[in-house]
Amino acid sequence: MYEQYWNLDSRPFESHFAPAFFFDSETHLAARLKLRYMIEHRLGTGVLCGGIGTGKTAIAALLQQEMSETCGPIAHLVFPKMPAAAFLSYVATKLGAPESAADARQGIDRTLARIEAKLREAVEQGKHPLIVVDEAHLIDDVRVLECLQLLLNFQQDPACAFSLLFVGALNLFGKLERMPQLNDRIAVRSVVEPLSHEDTMGYIAHRLHVAGAKREIFEPPAIEALHERSAGIPRRINRLADLALVVGYADQLNSVGAREIEAVAEDMPPAIAA
Repeated sequence: MYEQYWNLDSRPFESHFAPAFFFDSETHLAARLKLRYMIEHRLGTGVLCGGIGTGKTAIAALLQQEMSETCGPIAHLVFPKMPAAAFLSYVATKLGAPESAADARQGIDRTLARIEAKLREAVEQGKHPLIVVDEAHLIDDVRVLECLQLLLNFQQDPACAFSLLFVGALNLFGKLERMPQLNDRIAVRSVVEPLSHEDTMGYIAHRLHVAGAKREIFEPPAIEALHERSAGIPRRINRLADLALVVGYADQLNSVGAREIEAVAEDMPPAIAA
C-alpha cells in the first residue's frame, strides 16, 4: 500500500519470519549463540523462553536454518497440546518415520521404536536430529512431558543421539521444574528479553534498510515513542510502525513523528500497544 510512497522495496515491519529482517539484538544474539552451542556440542536439551512477541520463534527458525547442513531431520512441532500417544506419533511423523496404522493399536512403545529407528538412521548418515517443541508452555498433559523424558533416554546412546529444544512462554520454566527428572536433563536455559532503547533504534534502522529505505523515515521522537509504547517488544514495534507508515502515507507526510505513533497506539488494544 505505502511502499512506493516511502520509496521502499517491501514492507519493513511484516511479522512473519524472514531471515534478512532478523535483527541480532543483544538479547537475541546471546540466546541464539547459547542454543547453537548446545546443538553443536551435543549437550542434549535446551529451553528458550520469553514474553509474547519477543522473537522466540524467530530465533528457533533461524537456528534451524543455520544448522540445516549438519542437523537433520529437523522436527519442528508447532502445536504440542495433544494426548501423549498422538504427540509421540506427531514427533515420529515429523522426523520422517513412515506412518503406521498399527501404532494406534499397539501404543506408545511401538511409536518410540519408530522414533528410535529414525534417530539411528540419521546418525548413521552423519546427521544430528533436532526436535523443536514450539509453544511448549501449552502442554497441559503431564504424560506428554513424561514421553519427552523417555525420549531423552535415547540421548545416552551416541548411535541415536539428538538435540531437543523447548520454546515457550516464561511459565514453561515452572512446568519443567515440576518434573525434576526432565528438568535435570536441561543443559542450556535462555531467556529473550524486550529490546533496550538502543536495540529498538537498531531494530527499526535494520528493518528499514533491508526494505530499501534511502533516508530516515522515523523522526527521533517517533523512535522514542515506539520504544515506550511497545515496551521493546518486537511484535508490537512491527504493528505500531507499520500502521504509522500507513498514516504517514494517508496524510502525505515527509516523515513519521511521535504524533503518528501515539495516534496508532491509542487505536490499539492495551495488550498490543503497551
